Parts: sequence; structure tokens; C-alpha cells
Amino acid sequence: MARMPAEAQRAAKPSRAARLLAWLFAATSAIVFFGIVDLATLPGWTDPAYEWQVPLDASWGSLFTFVIAAAYASIARRPGSPWPAIVQLGVAAVALGISAALGQDARPVWVGLGVAGTAALLTWLTKAVSEPFPRTTSLDWPLGALALLGLPLWLGFALDALEKSRLVADDDARAVNTLGMDHWPFQAALGLILPVCALLMCVWPPARPLLRVSLSLSAAYVGVAVLAFPDRAGAMPHYLWGVAMVFWGTLLALSGARAESPRGGDS
Repeated sequence: MARMPAEAQRAAKPSRAARLLAWLFAATSAIVFFGIVDLATLPGWTDPAYEWQVPLDASWGSLFTFVIAAAYASIARRPGSPWPAIVQLGVAAVALGISAALGQDARPVWVGLGVAGTAALLTWLTKAVSEPFPRTTSLDWPLGALALLGLPLWLGFALDALEKSRLVADDDARAVNTLGMDHWPFQAALGLILPVCALLMCVWPPARPLLRVSLSLSAAYVGVAVLAFPDRAGAMPHYLWGVAMVFWGTLLALSGARAESPRGGDS
């Protein structure tokens, strides 16, 4: 027992570093990468002199704020339970790599490598205080059904963005850029992340609180942008896509209330 204070003191240093870096990475994603700014195009809190491509900007903003920055913030808040956020960052990194390859645009690869590298660093810094990787699995049938319903919705969204990304590769005039990176492959990456994380959510209970927030906010926000600006880049061919996105995100958010009930699936 006499050794515990010294051990706790040694563990506290990397834990404090992990918190500080995680908050720094969250701010970088949400602010430096213009996640919040691009989200602000939907309510019109941006320069009205420009015609913003709101659905495309909403996808970029959702990816960098609700998915990536939220995962970093989760680690900063709870370095002892980093695994759901680490996995969410891993899915985002892989999705960025896939969208770079299929969208014929190498730039998302560098962002994906950065996300993967920071996730690895935070894993190492939190290992002294983090709990073991939770291997608990439990199939939640309603969440599973919702995830399956979302597969064609979000894969169709991703495929449409990948096609546009390949067109941009041949015609730079079609591009919508942030920090020199075109938005289309990043919209595709979000379309890949949502169904994969939804499937993960239905079988891995520890991930449900974080993923529920990240996915429901992303889906609903992009859906509202598609409905509000159907003539802008990033929108889908029919308004029913937007309706389905908002409906799917809302159901996912409401699943949290069911999970908190005595018969909920997260127990």
C-alpha cells in the first residue's frame, strides 16, 4: 500500500499530458480545420457575400466536429476510458484512407494518418490509467435494425460523393476547398463512418454513449442541410434523402432514452 501514492504520482503525469493534448487536438479539429465554421454555414452565421455550399460544408463540419473533435474531447474528459473514442478515431482514419483511394484524391490520406497518429499517441499516454480494452459484446436488435436501414442510405451518400470527387480530379473548378483540401472525399468518408459505427454500436455496449452522440448529430445536421439547400453542392438528388437522414439520426438519438430505461439494451 505504501507504493500506491508513488505509482499514482507516476501515472498522473502521462494522464495530464493526455488530457492536455486531447483538448489541443479537439480544438485543432474543430477550429483550425474549420469544423465549427463549416457547421455555421447552415444557420447562416458566415459571410453572406459568399454562396456557401451548405450540405458539403455541413459534412465537413460534422466530420471534424462531431466525429473527430468529439472523440478527442471524450478522451480528455475520461482518460481512464479512452477505448470508444480511440476506436471512433480509428474508423475515421480508415474511412479517410478508403475515400482518398476511391475518390482519387490523396489529400485525405494525410489527415487520416494524422488522426491515426494522434490516436496512437493518446493510447500510449493513457495506458497507465486506462481500464483494459472492454471486450463485452451484446447485440441490441433495435440498434441492429437501425444500422441495417442506414446502410443503403449512407453508402449511397458516400458513393455519390466519391463520384463527385473523381469529377473534381478532372475539373478543379468544381472543387470546394478548406485548407487546400476538396470537401468531396471528406463527405464520402463521413458516409462510410456512419454505417460502420452504427453497426459497431449495436454489438459493443461501451461505444454506445459516444457513438450515439457523434452519429445522431452528424446524420441529423447533414440531413437538415440537404433539406434546406437542395440546390447546393453536397445535396442529394431528392429531398427524401434529407428526410431519411434526419429520421435516422433522430431514431438513433432516441435510442438513448430506451437504453436508460429498466429494459434498455445498454445494461
